Amino acid sequence: MINFDQTLSQYLTRTAAPVGVLPLTMACWAFRQTTAAGNLALMHLGLSTGDDSYALRCSAGALSLYAFAQGQGSAVSAISPGTLPIATWFHACGVVGSSTDRRVYLNGGDVGTNASARTPPTLNRTYLGSIAGVSEFMHGWLAEAAIWNEALTDTEAAALGRGLSPILVRPWALRAYWPLGTAHQSGSQARDRWSFDHQLSAVANPSIDERQPPMFYPH
Repeated sequence: MINFDQTLSQYLTRTAAPVGVLPLTMACWAFRQTTAAGNLALMHLGLSTGDDSYALRCSAGALSLYAFAQGQGSAVSAISPGTLPIATWFHACGVVGSSTDRRVYLNGGDVGTNASARTPPTLNRTYLGSIAGVSEFMHGWLAEAAIWNEALTDTEAAALGRGLSPILVRPWALRAYWPLGTAHQSGSQARDRWSFDHQLSAVANPSIDERQPPMFYPH
């Protein structure tokens, strides 16, 4: 798993996005350190310039799915009603079915929704562990990150939250899958183990740790 230290501004990035338009789903496992401070970004799809984006983040003690589109009003968020844990693994899943359909799931349940109209342009940047490499740096571990080009259902989000591997959930729509373990690194890059097209580059040398969330993999 990748261990991020927010005091060192560590994150992973790629100058492309596995999915640039709707629908899309982002999901990962995360572990917040007890010393984490402020908002923490888990996964962020954005642009090379400007603030248009979707982000899965820990905000004010809650899990949220953030959306912003320039010229369409302020940012809006779907917020899970569940209590966000500290110092233990939790699963985060954000689904954007359309410009008015956003859902966020904590551990496969505790769903929060938002239907305010926001339509960012085609996204072309990927970040794990930060917002655009400039803010909300993660403090703790990320693992099993994945992006689909379809909107997953409540049932599928629940399966991921129980530990089902992303490669077993709509594999035809899976566009990138980063396990983020030692066996899935190549130098300073985190390998995409599904399409092999979306390797992520490490910034400021986040470390690799073998702490593992509770997962079920295919045999």
